[in-house]
Amino acid sequence: HAALTLFQAVGDRLGEANCLIGCGKVRLIEGKREEADQLLQQALALYQAIGDRWSIAAQTANYGWALHHRNQPAAARSYFARAADLFAVIGSEDRVQKYQQLAAEQAATEG
Repeated sequence: HAALTLFQAVGDRLGEANCLIGCGKVRLIEGKREEADQLLQQALALYQAIGDRWSIAAQTANYGWALHHRNQPAAARSYFARAADLFAVIGSEDRVQKYQQLAAEQAATEG
C-alpha cells in the first residue's frame, strides 16, 4: 500500500495502475475474486486515461492467465477473448491468434 500511496501522491498514474494490478493478483491468490476484479478495472481505467492501450490488452490477458491458474476456465476464457479483441485494435495479430486459441481451449475445458 505504501507504493500505491506514493504513486498517487506524485501523480504517477502508470505506477499507480501497475500497483493496482499487483494488489489485484494478491487478492486473487487470497481467493478474493471480487476485490481483484475491482482492482483490475481501476487499473484499466488509469491505463485508458493515459492512453496506454498496450497495457490494457496485456493486463487483460495476464488476468486471464491468473484465472486459468486458479482453475476458473470460464472466467479465463472471457478475459482471453477480450484480450484478443484489444490486441486486434492495436494491430498485434500474433497475440490476437494466441488469445483466440487460448479462449477456445478454455471453452473446451468448461464443458
